[in-house]
Amino acid sequence: MPVVRADGDGRDNRRLYRTPEAEFELTRLHLDTTSSGASASTATLAAGDPRIVLYTAGSTVLSSQCDSLELSAGQSAWLPASNPAVTLAPAQQHAQVFVATIGSG
Repeated sequence: MPVVRADGDGRDNRRLYRTPEAEFELTRLHLDTTSSGASASTATLAAGDPRIVLYTAGSTVLSSQCDSLELSAGQSAWLPASNPAVTLAPAQQHAQVFVATIGSG
């Protein structure tokens, strides 16, 4: 079984895991309101691609121009391609979120 390693050096809050299949990739986001180094306090998911967002630590508020939703560890959300851009912001001090979407290559 192939091992998928993250792209990048971990200096920002995003780690991209490209899979051997072009149809799928996974991004890990670490959101933190208490530090400025390897984390950011918010992340924006652009409109146009379908996504599954899975929360593994903390809680986060997903907000768009028309709605908002608070989710916490163990919960997930489906964002259809027709959804507008979504901003993720931790509801507590930190949150870890995985975002599955179609591959970029």
